[in-house]
Amino acid sequence: MGRTAAVRALFTVCARFAALGLRAAEVGASPAGIDAGVGLRSRRGGPKIGVESGWGAVSVARMPRCCVTADSSAALVPADVLARHHRLRGDRVWFAACHPELRDGLALSSTAVLPEVDDEAHRAGAERIGRACAEAGDLVDGVFRLSRFAGPLAGLIDSGRLRVSAEVDPAGLRDVRLSPGLAELRPVTGFGARYRRWWLEADRRVHVTDGDPLLLEALLLSAGLPPPTDVVRVDARADLVGGPDGARWWLLGDVRRKDLGALVDRVTVMVHRYRDGRPPAPAEVPGLTDACREAPGLVDRALAEFDLVGAGGAVWRIVERAAEFLDGARPWELARSTEQDGRRLDVVLGAVLSACRALSVQLTPFLPAAAARITTQCVTLTERLPPPRALFPQG
Repeated sequence: MGRTAAVRALFTVCARFAALGLRAAEVGASPAGIDAGVGLRSRRGGPKIGVESGWGAVSVARMPRCCVTADSSAALVPADVLARHHRLRGDRVWFAACHPELRDGLALSSTAVLPEVDDEAHRAGAERIGRACAEAGDLVDGVFRLSRFAGPLAGLIDSGRLRVSAEVDPAGLRDVRLSPGLAELRPVTGFGARYRRWWLEADRRVHVTDGDPLLLEALLLSAGLPPPTDVVRVDARADLVGGPDGARWWLLGDVRRKDLGALVDRVTVMVHRYRDGRPPAPAEVPGLTDACREAPGLVDRALAEFDLVGAGGAVWRIVERAAEFLDGARPWELARSTEQDGRRLDVVLGAVLSACRALSVQLTPFLPAAAARITTQCVTLTERLPPPRALFPQG
């Protein structure tokens, strides 16, 4: 291949990656970084966009756009799981959350902060929406006539245009007195110039709340604005203690922590003990490889139904299959036997390491800090894995 042809090929590859809009880092992504992508339009089913390369346009499909909002402390971790999941599947995500002081402690990937009720941005937006509701006759002396929206909301739910995680009966809606400053509108008043891009034109508008799952929808319908497409109702008593991992283990069951730690610790120690830290080539084995391949689809289907615990369980099948395979293969015995057993040992260690690497990806929405540590322990760009360290140090 001539030099000019090679340069053109490299440029085309780079253009394709740019067009795919490689997302910002899962943790610490800034609003500016997310918003400064390649500018692909994201309306589902829209036209493909050409990225000019100098030798012609590269046609790529546009990336779906998803907006996630969390309006309470209990909603933060479930909303972060959904935001990270959408990013992992290739969507562009705007994640606006309350309580910015909890962001680092919970390892949230939020890209924006919901405004406080005394912020100018919220006051201006709330006044406009409140005025529209009042002009429609739905807001009188601070009381919102929620009961008037039983029919419209039931129609949206029945048609699938509004999906709600909790069992709701719009026919039972009652009028409510709104809070001072219309705090109920915070999820939609902080976009500023990004309102059209991240709310109006988003493919999915996911609202996570521990409050009334239909109130925000009715307020926006009254004001003539698009409501969320998905509402996830969470338990207001969700536990937020224990740091980035501890606050999330309820998704997987805290008793499972030792099983994950044991799996990763055992395989990394054995790679160092039996192979001087040099990881064998990835290998496929029945059962374990199947669990790794099936996990993304199972997680997709579970989260489509807002079943966070079920999605975590789908990922956990990899841990269970890997532990069963490791115990059955007995690599400590293979290490003391024949050359043929030595080749079998490489297959065992390569298969379990591959499973741990798959876990580091699939666990990211649920346990981002632990997933990052698994990556550090099981992935290397040199000949050897880093020295083994306990995944969950004691004390």
